[in-house]
Amino acid sequence: MRLEKHRFVVRIPIPVHQRVSNAARQHRRSINAEIVTRLEHSFSADCTCSAAARCALYPDAAPHSELPSKSALSAAETWVVNAYRRLPQTKRHALLALLG
Repeated sequence: MRLEKHRFVVRIPIPVHQRVSNAARQHRRSINAEIVTRLEHSFSADCTCSAAARCALYPDAAPHSELPSKSALSAAETWVVNAYRRLPQTKRHALLALLG
């Protein structure tokens, strides 16, 4: 039985697109297949991120001693972390899978 597919348009920054494109080329699949594979992985039980990533991206879950100091982050890095924190949990996992 063939799965129905939904067409979904998403805007992503050029550097992220380049990383996905490079990963797809390395894995010998289309960009679409790379994104779908990574999204599926992000919803699987074996999807984990490193302690450092959890500390930076989930500040409520980490002791303050594990967090990077605000002065250690550039303005662009602070913007990225804050934008990430505003994302719903499912989008956070999907984004981490794409970047992973």
